[in-house]
Amino acid sequence: MYIEELVDLVNSEIKKIAAAQGLKTKPRYSPGYGDVSIEYQKPLLERLGAYENLGITLNAAYLMTPVKSITAIMGIKNKEGVS
Repeated sequence: MYIEELVDLVNSEIKKIAAAQGLKTKPRYSPGYGDVSIEYQKPLLERLGAYENLGITLNAAYLMTPVKSITAIMGIKNKEGVS
């Protein structure tokens, strides 16, 4: 519950920063929910250097350790709709 509140707060701040630059944000998605397959967790964590930078590991079922870890993807686009 607390991590969701924190992520919502960060999401709001990103929206404010984007709006100040004339950009719009898209909804936040996490691998394993909605239309984002859980398999995207691996390349996302690799790209972020999650193990090296944060100590987050991924098991064969694409679940993260520490267990309370979360990932999210948010799109940002210009007002004309170009991402």
